[in-house]
Order: sequence, then C-alpha cells, then structure tokens
Amino acid sequence: MEKIEPFLKLKPKFNLLYMLLSKHIGTIIVLIFFGALIIPNGGATYFFMIIVIYALYVIISLLISKYRIERTAYLFFEKQLVILKKYGNRREVKILYKDIDNMYLSNPKYFKSYFQTYLQKYFHMGDILIRLKNKNFLINQVKLGSLVNIEKVVEDLVHIIYNK
Repeated sequence: MEKIEPFLKLKPKFNLLYMLLSKHIGTIIVLIFFGALIIPNGGATYFFMIIVIYALYVIISLLISKYRIERTAYLFFEKQLVILKKYGNRREVKILYKDIDNMYLSNPKYFKSYFQTYLQKYFHMGDILIRLKNKNFLINQVKLGSLVNIEKVVEDLVHIIYNK
C-alpha cells in the first residue's frame, strides 16, 4: 500500500526564552520583591532555599514542555488533519475538514484564524484555534500552538481546508 504524504506538515517550535517569560515571569517578579523584603531581615537562607526549589521546578517544567513540543506534529492531508503526539500514551487525533466549524481568530484578513500574545509577536510565533462542529463540551476545539511564521501558515491552511 502506498504511503500518502501530507500537503502540509507543521511542527511547533520550542523557544526557551519565550517559554520562560510566558510561564514564569510573574513568579520571578514576586520572588524578587519577596527577596528584597526578607533578605535585609536575616532570611537569606530561607530565600535561597525557595530560589533553589523554584529553579528546580522551572527546569523540570521547561524540560517537560520541550519534550512534548518536540514530539508533536500537525499533518494536513487531503480530507483530514492528523495531530500526532508521540509522548505519554502516544495519541493520534484525526479531524475531518468537514467537521471544522471555523478557525477562530483575531485577524479578519484570515477569517480570524490565529491569535498572538505580545510575546508571541516578538518571537514571530502564534497559535491557531480550530473550532469543531461537534457539540461535545469536552472536545469542541483544537489548539495548534507555538507555530512559527503564523501568517504564512494560516494562508496555507485556508487554501487546504477551504479549497480557496
């Protein structure tokens, strides 16, 4: 049997600085203020222990994020989207294009089909949120996250999914 190649294959990108800033910047700021208050009052040892524990947490969470992002792929075939997640229980999710309600977004030029945070704009990344016609309250949307060159990706997806 002949293997069918996808029209488009997307891989999310892991960016260490983006992940650090987007997920941990608030806590880091709070720790700096906390340290400014506790160190002058003789709590340097406790503050150092908190910093070490938090640093371990950050390192472990970043490694897990990197592992998951590197093992995720989005494949766009003629009639379906396949999401491959090669971690944990190794899932493969298939979504038929006819089941796609719309690609939700904030840019009217592309049917509001992608969104970017300020950090994502700085790092030239973005997310695509695809809403499904399925009214199941657990699985009614799919997020394709951390994609690079998002404008070009959305343009390609509109051509593939909507045949325009």
